[in-house]
Amino acid sequence: MAFVKQQFGNPSDAAVGNLPTLYHYWSTADTVATIIASAYFDDLTDSVVAGDVIYIKGSDTAEYVEVTSDTGVTPVTVESITGSAGDAVTYVAQATSVGGAATEVFTAAGVVATDVVSAVLHTVGAAPVTITSAAAGAGNISVVFSADPAADHVVNFIVVTP
Repeated sequence: MAFVKQQFGNPSDAAVGNLPTLYHYWSTADTVATIIASAYFDDLTDSVVAGDVIYIKGSDTAEYVEVTSDTGVTPVTVESITGSAGDAVTYVAQATSVGGAATEVFTAAGVVATDVVSAVLHTVGAAPVTITSAAAGAGNISVVFSADPAADHVVNFIVVTP
């Protein structure tokens, strides 16, 4: 089969500064190995950037990959996050902001300060804010928003242990 653009999406409704963007892609016709193959995502050459993360659900399994090619360059290449570099996805979660301050700390069992965090807004609240940074701590993730997010912004997290 071939790449089907309608099956590719970004769960974030807002731009998130310089943080990697988390996308998802599903295919009932292609295996993850086929999807990860070079040039599968060439239709996205102007949409994805190096460092973006794609959650792939294939006909056989699911996997997180990182875009390794630059914007505008073909072929668009990806590499398994759990691949040869030894990196591993160690935490995936969704949390709702509680509000009260621009910085919020979310509990994240098993996360350590040396982990790498990708945080994207899944749902933007009534008074929209953006994420300006996210950092791992001992058992938590600290997120700095552009302003107080109130109690209605939903954040998706992917944490990778290098």
